[in-house]
Amino acid sequence: MRDEPNLGIDYNNLSQIYKSRGQLEEAEKWLRKAIEIDERLGDEPKLAIRYNNLSQIYQDRGQLEEAEEWLRKAVSLMEPKGSSAILVALRQNLEKLSRERQPQTVPMSENANGPTKTP
Repeated sequence: MRDEPNLGIDYNNLSQIYKSRGQLEEAEKWLRKAIEIDERLGDEPKLAIRYNNLSQIYQDRGQLEEAEEWLRKAVSLMEPKGSSAILVALRQNLEKLSRERQPQTVPMSENANGPTKTP
């Protein structure tokens, strides 16, 4: 199909509109359609961006493990191509997500009765 690349862009844009409205199921549905097109066309930079967008949907749902899997997939797709703005952004997103997944630690302070949690 001649207009298929544009259709993939349109589907991605629809996905972003639904995501901005908090309609994550619809957002994922349209994004997966865009991904199917980009996979068929072999458009790896667009695929990496779509995988990043899918990761964000999973993050919004609190499904951080799945979100990280999609980000790692995006990074591995772009690494063989060398340094690019897309790869830098993906690595930053992955680093931020990794920090979010780490358990939060509560600072401890000492008093006469031993260690206590500080607010």
